[in-house]
Amino acid sequence: MLHVISDHQTHTLPTYPCATLAQHLFAAGCYRGHPLCAGIGTCGRCRVRYHSEPPMPDHKEGEILSPRRIEQGWRLGCRHYPQGDVTIEVPAALWQRSGSFSPCPEGLSHLAVDIGTTAVKWQGILSGERVPISGHFLNPQIGAGADVMARMAYAQVDTTFAAALHHSLMEVLAALLQGPSSSHIPSLVVTGNSVMMYTLLGLSLEGLATAPYRLEYQGNTIEKMTVGEVQTGLQAYIPPLLAPFVGADIACGLCHLLLHHSHEDLFPFILADFGTNGEFVLALAPDRYLVTSVAMGPALEGVGLTRGRMAGPGVCTGFTLGPQGLAPLSGQVKYGVSGTGYLSLVSMLKRVGALDVSGRFSSLSHPLARMLKGLFDEGPSGRVLVMDKRPVLTGRDVEEILKVKASCNHALEALLEQGEIKQGAIKRVFIAGSLGTHLRPLDLVELGCVPRPWEKKMVMVGNTALGGAWDFLTHKEAHKVMSRLAGYVKSVDLPGQQNFTADYVSRMQFAYS
Repeated sequence: MLHVISDHQTHTLPTYPCATLAQHLFAAGCYRGHPLCAGIGTCGRCRVRYHSEPPMPDHKEGEILSPRRIEQGWRLGCRHYPQGDVTIEVPAALWQRSGSFSPCPEGLSHLAVDIGTTAVKWQGILSGERVPISGHFLNPQIGAGADVMARMAYAQVDTTFAAALHHSLMEVLAALLQGPSSSHIPSLVVTGNSVMMYTLLGLSLEGLATAPYRLEYQGNTIEKMTVGEVQTGLQAYIPPLLAPFVGADIACGLCHLLLHHSHEDLFPFILADFGTNGEFVLALAPDRYLVTSVAMGPALEGVGLTRGRMAGPGVCTGFTLGPQGLAPLSGQVKYGVSGTGYLSLVSMLKRVGALDVSGRFSSLSHPLARMLKGLFDEGPSGRVLVMDKRPVLTGRDVEEILKVKASCNHALEALLEQGEIKQGAIKRVFIAGSLGTHLRPLDLVELGCVPRPWEKKMVMVGNTALGGAWDFLTHKEAHKVMSRLAGYVKSVDLPGQQNFTADYVSRMQFAYS
């Protein structure tokens, strides 16, 4: 059994050998609203203190926890599994829900919500107003795992673990709307990838967790929102899910593009929705779409990186290097660096030769690169870029960006091959999701995410999932367009392809391949 002491109370929990201490605590209601690093071992917020014999610390804990803390029995909950009868102490603040977001104001007549794997974003409008309002916050499920595969594995541990995923989403949705009875939204659309929609509705993930993957619920319905067996009084439209791992968010994204662009000069095009679960579409014709998805990790939302933060007020979203040295294009490093900020930084370092193609820090021989000499230091795990006396970029951060690049390459090449179409035939490349607002096309080219000839074809379109959900509420043609899409889509199972792992690893370099 796992005995948890917090705020002078003891909670006794059953244990499961395949789940970490942090995952057990999340199932019991801990960490809700707290910005964890999704089990990567970099934030230190899942720390626990052993009252029983502590396990040996691993290298991650040596980087995060001081020697004195380790000697006192502190460990990271994401790094250890319960073994035998274990007693731990958890800081009381982690059992209390963090006020990480503000509820919507009263009087909303329309509300669209995009539940991403890492972040939840919303847009609404007040009765009688014309200008929408919006907001975002961390997906509370982050305590259960970084990506959709980790969340599904978590749900398979036990029914209480699956229920924790469902409750965590429904509770924040109810809180966003100021509680189940105090606010009534006449028009509500909730979108997201298939796993997010299934966990929101409390559906079994069995069809998505084991091959052959299948959609037992396909969306395009109005659903009553419940927390367990309790009705919230809310009803929401769930857009169609297009494939097991290409969900309602892509249906909304395609709908948004089709409604706002002339079809005459649109096809064939690419829609690349960058996020923790990257989703890619090759649109060959109005009635023919190839889709695939691939895990990219939470780095694009700034999660798990050394100074990573979700984009927001004051957060650095890009960098520049000039005669005055390295500086943020916007925001300040002390408030954190967004995922796009990290891609901008790595792209710039690679462009001036401070990073080589393999992602290793190299000699600073380029005239501009020499201006970085005073910014590098040696950390416990190698070279570190330091700004404002804070470590900003490590080799591990670069590795996370390499994973994003490899995933993007692999998905795009697989779609082009399946569609039997050359790179040059693509008319437009729409970049959506986490990268679709602040990133420059040159950065994606420099990192090798896309072919260099596509630089002038790229269009940054922001959050098309939320845009399409909003279209459903405000555009009379949206429902017709969205409902037809599912019949025009063919899914490409990228992880199921032969040599998937070898092909992926071969693309772990900053060059398009």
